[in-house]
Amino acid sequence: MKIDAQFKIEAIDNHSPHLETVIKLWRANSQTLGNFPKGAFEERAACRQILVALDSEGACVGYLLYRYSRDWFIITHLCIDPSCQGKGVAKQLVDHLKQITKSSRGIKLKCRRDYNLQGMWSSFGFIAKRDVEAKAKNKKLTVWELEHNPLPLLSTMIKQQLESKLCVMIAPDIFLDLYID
Repeated sequence: MKIDAQFKIEAIDNHSPHLETVIKLWRANSQTLGNFPKGAFEERAACRQILVALDSEGACVGYLLYRYSRDWFIITHLCIDPSCQGKGVAKQLVDHLKQITKSSRGIKLKCRRDYNLQGMWSSFGFIAKRDVEAKAKNKKLTVWELEHNPLPLLSTMIKQQLESKLCVMIAPDIFLDLYID
């Protein structure tokens, strides 16, 4: 994938001229992004929790909308104009979010499995944690996480899980009880 260095990433507020473009992008993609009231966009913008990607002419070609909860940043929307998809815009937006959230525990999101974006989220460094029921009937959401500072035991376990199909974690006291017997 070629990354176009011409995209500038910036946070917008509720007075930004790009907010209307963000809402138009959402409206054009609301089939996959779901319902989201206009007031919620304004609220996220007032908190400066919308990142936009601007092309060389200053036009908004994508956005990432997120919120903060319990030391985690949660991606709500990642939306790229179809004319700019495949040009690295999504990666630049996510990389920017990674940079500005380093002091937190990490970033989470939920994405429907049938959208087949597992490769994209994995390539951005996210790890699939579990599946949950979606609001849509007979659909599943995958919960993805990117931990900034994972605990050593858990990061080792995750690495092992990715390398093999079998992964077991056992408490030391139980291990010693089993080993001594």
